[in-house]
Amino acid sequence: MQEHEKAFHAVVEKAKKYDSLLWLEKSNILHCSFCGRDQDKVNKLVAGPKVYICNKCIELCVGILEEEQEDSNGQG
Repeated sequence: MQEHEKAFHAVVEKAKKYDSLLWLEKSNILHCSFCGRDQDKVNKLVAGPKVYICNKCIELCVGILEEEQEDSNGQG
């Protein structure tokens, strides 16, 4: 498994723990649903329906998608 895949799986595992983070929303401090960082530790939080993703997790996901796109373009 490549390093970026390991990082992605780690993010997914943390996202699975979202239910345990629900209590954090009650504190009026928003947290990334994937990594758990609070809004004061990131530059931006993007909101979805009852979930948030920070700029750092977005950057990780974009890197993974770009690498997969490069791999698929190189195989043809």
